[in-house]
Amino acid sequence: MKKQNLKKQLHEFPKIYRFITENLNSLIKNKNTRAGGFVFIYISLITLIVYLGFNFYNNYNILVMLRQEKEKTENKIMVWQGIIEKYPSFKDAYLQLGALEYKIRNFEKASTYVKKALVLDPEYSDAIELDKRLSGN
Repeated sequence: MKKQNLKKQLHEFPKIYRFITENLNSLIKNKNTRAGGFVFIYISLITLIVYLGFNFYNNYNILVMLRQEKEKTENKIMVWQGIIEKYPSFKDAYLQLGALEYKIRNFEKASTYVKKALVLDPEYSDAIELDKRLSGN
């Protein structure tokens, strides 16, 4: 009986040893796989955050530039309106106002100013060209 138990123990020992080793190896592999997955996710998130941050920064700078440009255009409009008040028959002022209103996409006012310029000079080529652009919109 002792011989059988000894043979049985010797026989079973490699199974247990192999079982423990396989589980240990699989745990190590799984931890590395999990850790690698988490590292990949963190790096991806950091990359995404950095990309979105730069994208937001660029878009913000573009927005600031557009607002400054619109403000400058509105200031120019006020200056040309002052000129029209002093010199109501100055056709170039009406054309400039039409072009500035066109630039800020205010097509109705632009059309009004261009038509006033054309009333003052029906053969004013720049006003005719801007009027054609406005009628296309």
